[in-house]
Amino acid sequence: MKSIKMYRLSTISSRINGLPHVNIYSVAMYIFFLAILLQNTVSLSNVSLGLGISITAIYIVKDLLLVLLVCLILTTKTNYKFSNIDQVALLLAVFLIVKILIRGGGFYDIAMQMRFYLTPMILYFVGRNIVPFYQGRDIVRFVLIIGSVYAFLGLMFVLIDRDYLLQIGLGNLLSEKLGHFGREDAVVEGFPINFYFNHADGGLTNRAFGALFDPLASAFFGAVLFFHLLESCRRTVSIVAKILAVAIGVLILLSITRAIIFGIILALLLFQFRKKEIRLVPATLIFFVLIILGAQKYGNIETFAGSLDPSTISHLYAYTKLDINSLMLGDAYESGQARGAESIYLTILKEHGLGLLLLYLLWVFILYRWLRENYQFPFAYATSASLLVYALASLTTEHWFVLSSGAIFWFLLGNNVTAIQITKRNIMRKTSLLYLK
Repeated sequence: MKSIKMYRLSTISSRINGLPHVNIYSVAMYIFFLAILLQNTVSLSNVSLGLGISITAIYIVKDLLLVLLVCLILTTKTNYKFSNIDQVALLLAVFLIVKILIRGGGFYDIAMQMRFYLTPMILYFVGRNIVPFYQGRDIVRFVLIIGSVYAFLGLMFVLIDRDYLLQIGLGNLLSEKLGHFGREDAVVEGFPINFYFNHADGGLTNRAFGALFDPLASAFFGAVLFFHLLESCRRTVSIVAKILAVAIGVLILLSITRAIIFGIILALLLFQFRKKEIRLVPATLIFFVLIILGAQKYGNIETFAGSLDPSTISHLYAYTKLDINSLMLGDAYESGQARGAESIYLTILKEHGLGLLLLYLLWVFILYRWLRENYQFPFAYATSASLLVYALASLTTEHWFVLSSGAIFWFLLGNNVTAIQITKRNIMRKTSLLYLK
């Protein structure tokens, strides 16, 4: 009997009661992302109904699904392809694993570091090697379904009165979640402080927290859907895609996540230029980094703090606290301490030093450059625009590497890169056949 390893799972299909062929990989990815979107709503229902299920058990489902998916790939797929654009990512993975193991620490601390730093690469390579949505219509269908769930849940929690949500247990759920990060005291009127926009004069404005029960996390997730739906509108002229794109755009605006909103506006403007003008993107990123470093070295935050809200002040202060002496190697991860230095770039510098940060930036730049060179192919625009938004927004947050909020970007990045390669290969094959004729 042939081993199951002799088959690519992308070709494994089933006919049950006359149903059409089912790609098991694509089904697995639908389940994974629906689990991410539904985990908070399920947890709220659990608390509201008094079912007594541990919220940890609910939130760990997505992690277990990802582990199962990776195991499925390793046991059923024998042909793994890595191109030149993947070499830096592979080097990164090896470097991280070795460094984290050498530093040592408890099993939990090592596992959490591995989870944080390696999950983006795992999701990228999952998308690269299984590519469940390699045809344009498959990607459109995926973002329509996931976007519909995202928009429905997000709008539902905007419309439902917040006092009612507190009555059915949302406050208790969020307090328990914050307790895992040592931030259970960061609560205002029963909700986490980041559920409000803090004005410089002390006023508060409610922020839409979306399906992920976090304004920033939901905005990160939604930005990727927004650009893919935007490109879907151009390719399919779908009224549903247009409605969903508008709904998700409104939810991002209501989240008042300025980094994402600014990034989306900038991406919409930059990507209206001709292909060669997209070279402005890395120049723009460098410009913002120089501004921040200049503010860190020469600025005096106290002189203009009165005109800024507390969130902006905390982001700026993070850049003034850089320890130049520890930039090369980084400081050891402190057990029990909340990870984060107000920016994914600062967090990498703080924990692993300048070398690792440069490797990550090199990988992102290689991916960006490759996407720009293949800009004419389906969903290269959506992927590169999402990358730009994430790169800018990550100046003030670590959500690029967070499993719930960043997973859809990394997966679709890998999926779309391989889909573009397949499309190019098919075009070249057809061209060759026509030439031979």
